[in-house]
Amino acid sequence: MITAGGPDATFPRLFARQVELTPHAPAVRYAPRPGVREEFDYAWLDAQTNRVARALIERGAGPETLVAVAQPRHPDLVVGLIAVLKAGAACVPLDLSYPPGRLATLLAAGAGLLLTGAYGAERLDGRHHLATLRSDRLLAADTSDSPVTDADRRFPLRPTHPAYVIYTSGSTGRPKGVVTTHSGIAELARAQRDHLAVGPGHRVLQYASPCFDAAIWELCLALLSGATLVMAPAPDLRPGVGLGGVVTGQRITHLTLTPSALDLIADATELDGVRTLVVAGERVLPSVVRNWAGGRTLVNAYGPSESTVCATISEALEPEATTVPIGRPIRGTTAYVLGEGLEEVPPGVTGELYLAGAGLARGYLDGPAVTAERFVAHPYGPPGTRMYRTGDLAHWDGEGRLHFDGRTDDQIKLHGSRVEPGEIEAALAAHPDVRAAAVSVGTGPGGGQVIGHVVAGPAGAPGSAELRSWLAERLPGHLVPVLVREVAELPLTPSGKLDRAALDADRSHVLPDPLEVGSRTSLLCALAAEVLGMAEVRPDDGFFDLGGTSMDAVALTGRINEVLGVDVAVATVFEQQTMAGVDRVIDQPFRRSSNPSEPEPAGGEHELAADSGTARFDHSHLLRGLFPGRTPSPERRHDEQPLR
Repeated sequence: MITAGGPDATFPRLFARQVELTPHAPAVRYAPRPGVREEFDYAWLDAQTNRVARALIERGAGPETLVAVAQPRHPDLVVGLIAVLKAGAACVPLDLSYPPGRLATLLAAGAGLLLTGAYGAERLDGRHHLATLRSDRLLAADTSDSPVTDADRRFPLRPTHPAYVIYTSGSTGRPKGVVTTHSGIAELARAQRDHLAVGPGHRVLQYASPCFDAAIWELCLALLSGATLVMAPAPDLRPGVGLGGVVTGQRITHLTLTPSALDLIADATELDGVRTLVVAGERVLPSVVRNWAGGRTLVNAYGPSESTVCATISEALEPEATTVPIGRPIRGTTAYVLGEGLEEVPPGVTGELYLAGAGLARGYLDGPAVTAERFVAHPYGPPGTRMYRTGDLAHWDGEGRLHFDGRTDDQIKLHGSRVEPGEIEAALAAHPDVRAAAVSVGTGPGGGQVIGHVVAGPAGAPGSAELRSWLAERLPGHLVPVLVREVAELPLTPSGKLDRAALDADRSHVLPDPLEVGSRTSLLCALAAEVLGMAEVRPDDGFFDLGGTSMDAVALTGRINEVLGVDVAVATVFEQQTMAGVDRVIDQPFRRSSNPSEPEPAGGEHELAADSGTARFDHSHLLRGLFPGRTPSPERRHDEQPLR
């Protein structure tokens, strides 16, 4: 028996035990398109990962080394991650959909090897200087598939060794690598078995982006319990578009989603087969529980990356719940709600949430200063132990359950993703025509949103769209501000610190981009703004970036057909994303009517003011990163709690 906290509590040992128990049970199922599937059992997965692990060891991988894994959503991704862990190294999962510049930054952050396939090798060509191993070639080689043991590794693997590194947004302008250990994985797997009733015969959807630790949650939930991990291409996992088909067609029993993703599923029957639904990544409102708790087990999970994905989990929530706790600490984790003097506060009183226990990460990769700042001495534990300062506010209720109450610092919480302003500011300030930059948080029809503010250089600041394009080449999508404003100077507080509240209050000048007033594109923008309930929309704004849902797309095409008299399919909006793109595929030329019998758009609903010059916007950001869903409900704000 391998127990969490014991000397054998490493992922390879836990996985080997599961292979012994269920060698012929399906481990990974891949559904590239409806009606097509590939399935691989635990014995196959064990043999393949042994072969790749041996090749990694030959190239120097082992305990205290890092191996980047860059694979699309395919069983090869699972083979790569497990092989790295079997070699004793820590895996650094990458999302190949990220901008090349971002991928290059992560590859330069400490990994010694890159494990990828044909697609990843092409995508990353010239972006790094790492020694590269192609998994497709390794699997074709005649390598032994016998079990990998400590005798094969560079030195013995222990629970305290790193298992994976997940990058979160960093205040210095560079991402922070959270170094998580095998002991944390063992605690996580035990908690999943305790709370989620998972085992052989169940199917777990691999929904999260591979570079977020929610993907580790899903992998452990399935493969350390004897269940099946179901994978599908990312476009098939969009809530309200393809997700329901995958869940239904693949008979998913265990699913982890954000409340925002659930909001986009209009037909509740799409999840009828789901027995256990984990809601995480954001504050969970009672309406979510009311809509989705019936007929299944629904739990609310909370945890930063620094505590191995999950620190607390609620009991099964009832549909009539009026408040939604984040629950109690999982086994092996202790939670404290402390005041400014690190004193424990009584139930009902809000304080800062601190976490301690075996699930704590080792710290931040090559970041001793920020590690010391966030992982502090444990005043209530044995000498030498630490606790993690989450920066989240919480309180205990009278039944010993925790409730999330917001954030303490400048870190932005947007739809389940953690956003550090400094990282965005550094990228903005790197533009040659920007002298200084800052970001703030505003609210739009879809919830919280990041807004950029720049002080122009001598040549003047470029337009908002140009700056957002600049950022999109360097940052993941969820870090790109929805708009950029120009300010004369950045406001400061009396203490000399940046005054973000004053920034958000200053709506004086959105950097303009060219817009041909009176064109058909302008009319399409006005119709999109009408459907979304916004003041204005720009030609190059993504309709779904602005908060649009599949139902909004249906409404938009209806209005286009009504006003312009052209037949535009809903699929066109999904394919083109922007009004400029929709305009390009409309065959009928646009003319302003000079015939009084032909109706003009009514009032200001469909026409842009003749003196506007630009179409400004104020919209919610597309939910990306932690979970590949779309935009959250307007009720949800930027201070929501993460399963990070």
